[in-house]
This record gives sequence, C-alpha cells and structure tokens, in this order.
Amino acid sequence: MNEPPVRLRLHGPAMALDARGQARPLERRAAALCALAALEPGLTRERAALWLWPDSDDPRRNLRQQLLRFRQLFGQPLLDGTVGLQLAPGVQLEPAAPGAVLLQGEAADHSDFGQWLAQRREADLLQQRQPVLQALAEAEASGDLDSALRQAQQLVALDPQDETHHTALMRVFYLRGEAAAGLQAGRRLHALLGATSGARPSAASDALWHALGQMSEARPGS
Repeated sequence: MNEPPVRLRLHGPAMALDARGQARPLERRAAALCALAALEPGLTRERAALWLWPDSDDPRRNLRQQLLRFRQLFGQPLLDGTVGLQLAPGVQLEPAAPGAVLLQGEAADHSDFGQWLAQRREADLLQQRQPVLQALAEAEASGDLDSALRQAQQLVALDPQDETHHTALMRVFYLRGEAAAGLQAGRRLHALLGATSGARPSAASDALWHALGQMSEARPGS
C-alpha cells in the first residue's frame, strides 16, 4: 500500500507534514526553495541557488546540501529535477487558506527572491479578492445587505491596507442605515492612512464619510 504523500503547507507558517501527519516547520531558505519548486516548476537549479544563497561562494553546493537534508528528514526527496526544480513524486502542495500569506514572516525585499515573492503574494491576493468583489456586487444589486456586509468585511480582512476595501465597508453600512458603524469604519481608514502614508482619503471615501455624518445627525443614536 502506498504511503500518503508528504504535504507542503507554504501559506502561513511554512511546514511539511510527513506520511504520519507529523508537522515539521521549514527553515526560511528551505521553505523558499519549496515555494520556488512548487510555484515556478522548471526554475533552474542555478537560478534558485543564486536567488537563495546570493552571498555564498558556492550556491549550488548550498542547494545540494538542502536537498540532501530534505531526503534525510523525510526519508524521500521533496524536490526533483536535474536542471529545473519541481516537487518530487509523492509530494503534494496544500491549497492556501483564505487570507493566508505565502511564506508568512518572510520579507519581500529588493532581492531577486524578494521581488518574486512580492509578485506571487500580489497574484494570490488578486485571485482571492476577485470572487469576493463579485459576490459583494451581486449582493448589493439584489439588496441582500447581510451578505454584502459579510463580503465587505472579508475584503478588509484579505487586505486591510487597501482603501477601496474600507470604502466598500462604509458604503454597505450606509446602505444598511448603520451610521455609527460606518463612521467607525471611516475612522479606522483615516487612522490607517495617517499611519502608513499620511495621505487623505479619496473623494469617494470622503463623500461616504460626510453622508454617514449627515445620517448620524438625522438619526441620533444610529
């Protein structure tokens, strides 16, 4: 009977779950190497080595040693390929949980690998955000404001740095007649912008802010 595959979990804290289901955390370069092989199959061993060990005198040797550590730890190779890297047979990549960040804790800096990581994270975010945006639009169009609120809150949770997500939440609160909650969402947006860029909210956010303020004055305690 075949053993179950080793499962790689690369979104959130990176780890590998062995055939017995035991979770083993992956050190940052080990996790990065697995991510490159899983998400950029065929990336050459030479490029992977240079990206992950740029200061080494012999990056290929570092790569070989890491591949050997995988074999020693799991009793089988995690990665395969003599020229280009890919996941080895019997290794399965787990799908990302909603909102989970690829290689959580790893800095997306200006290095070659850091730039690749930033691009992959942005692609993940777009993929997760699109169905939520569509569900929000459909809920608003149909007047299902309970569902619209859930979708707007999910957008903020997916990417709390995106002003348009906060604006969507303010808009839904306005449609629901919940001025106090909408103003609170607006205050969180103002605080976010002040802390990150010092910029002012967009015209759309400002218009909602004033509309919510007028609603609050017209309905004390709302």
